[in-house]
Amino acid sequence: YADHLIMLKAGEIYTQGDVNEVFTASNLKAVFDVDTHIMNDPKTNNPICVPLTHRVSGDNIRQIG
Repeated sequence: YADHLIMLKAGEIYTQGDVNEVFTASNLKAVFDVDTHIMNDPKTNNPICVPLTHRVSGDNIRQIG
């Protein structure tokens, strides 16, 4: 677990700061091109990333759920 995150995109700092400000669905989409849902772990209250899409092969994307 970390108190401060630095998110890189193409070798450059994309954003940095408090975990709850950086670890967001919109930042993960911008940096990793993945649709996610961010929720808090019920025991630790730490953020958890749940991917909403899955790459099957190449550029083919299959929706999960």
